[in-house]
Amino acid sequence: ELKRSPLSAPAMKVSVNTMSGEVVAVFDADAQWSRQELMAKLCHLNSPLDSRMQLLYGTTVISAGVSLADVGVEDGSQLTLVRTPAPKLLTTSSDATAMLWNISSTLHTHTLEGHGSGITFGVFAPGGEVVLTVSSGDGDSAVKIWDVSSGICLQTLEAEGDPVGFAAFSRDGEIVVTGHESGSVRLISVASWECLFTLQEHRDVVYSAAFS
Repeated sequence: ELKRSPLSAPAMKVSVNTMSGEVVAVFDADAQWSRQELMAKLCHLNSPLDSRMQLLYGTTVISAGVSLADVGVEDGSQLTLVRTPAPKLLTTSSDATAMLWNISSTLHTHTLEGHGSGITFGVFAPGGEVVLTVSSGDGDSAVKIWDVSSGICLQTLEAEGDPVGFAAFSRDGEIVVTGHESGSVRLISVASWECLFTLQEHRDVVYSAAFS
């Protein structure tokens, strides 16, 4: 008579703590488990839609295809749960709106409305807390800055007869440079929204600018 071999028992007990030291889970795990099995044990935590979860053992990220044994996890080991902001996407359209998206969930989070013509350009500020949009069309050319978390417009700069073709943030996010159809280039303080100075050596449309 053939005897069935008993199912192997989970090899070890592990705990999962937050960065602040709070224990959020303790469970039995197999040494061959990877990120997928671990996240299934943590599904009750309901990570916010605007964040994503990572698990670390020490300073090593437990990624897909890597087992607990691969990174040295043993019985009694402690894993660390880290929540990081989910990547966001900004899209702009000729319908005079821009949209913010959560890449992790593919959900549309905010519609940015307020431009009077098609939005031709958009960019995130360093740090990703605000975005800039540029519209250029009949009767309207403007630069707007929006809060990413709320979708609220924080500042508007009207082009005043000299349409904007391009805008960009400085590396520290404190200055916006705009390029205009007249060939002028303006540097604007984000804090005060005042023009710091204007460069006027170009003789035609300015299409781009870059800070060192």
